[in-house]
Amino acid sequence: MDPQPAVEVDIDLTLLDLFRAGLSIMIYYLRFLICGFVLIFCVSVTSLIFTMSDPPPRIAETIESWTLPVVVGGIPALIVLVPLVTFIRSWRVLKAEGMDGRRHYTFSDEGIVLQSRMANANVKWEAYMKVRETRRYFLLYAAPGFANVVPKRCFNNQTGIVAFRSLTRAHAREFKLRG
Repeated sequence: MDPQPAVEVDIDLTLLDLFRAGLSIMIYYLRFLICGFVLIFCVSVTSLIFTMSDPPPRIAETIESWTLPVVVGGIPALIVLVPLVTFIRSWRVLKAEGMDGRRHYTFSDEGIVLQSRMANANVKWEAYMKVRETRRYFLLYAAPGFANVVPKRCFNNQTGIVAFRSLTRAHAREFKLRG
C-alpha cells in the first residue's frame, strides 16, 4: 500500500459548529427512538380518525388511549429537549477553561496528532471506533456519543478532503463517508 500524504488542518470551532455536530450525533444515536415516535404518531392519528366514525371501533379507542399520551407529551419533549440539551452541552464545552475551539490536527498513516492550548496528543487511528461524514463535518468517534469535530471548511481545498477520506478508508476501523 502506498503511503498517504499527511493532511494538516487548523480548526477554530464555533458554538454553531459544536451545536450542529452535537445535534447530528444526538439524532444519529436517537434515530430508532425518533422512528418509534413517528410510528406512534401515525398509529395515533389513524386511531383518532377511526374514533370519529359512528360508532367508533373499540380497538381504535384502546389504541388512542395508549398512544395519545406519547404523542401529547413525548414528541414535544423530544423536539424541545434534544436541541436544548445539545445547545447547553456545546456552550459549556466552549466556556470551560482552556477548552476554546482552536486546534491543529495532522492526519497521517502513523496516526493523528492533535495540538491545542491545553494538550498535545498522538493518537492511533484504532483509538477511534468510527469516522462519519456529514454535509459539513467529519466526526471521529472515540466513544458512542462522543466525537471530535473536524469541519470541512477548515481544509485548505477539496484535495485535502479527498486525502482525508483516503486516509480514513485506509486506517479507520469503521467509516461512513459521503464521497
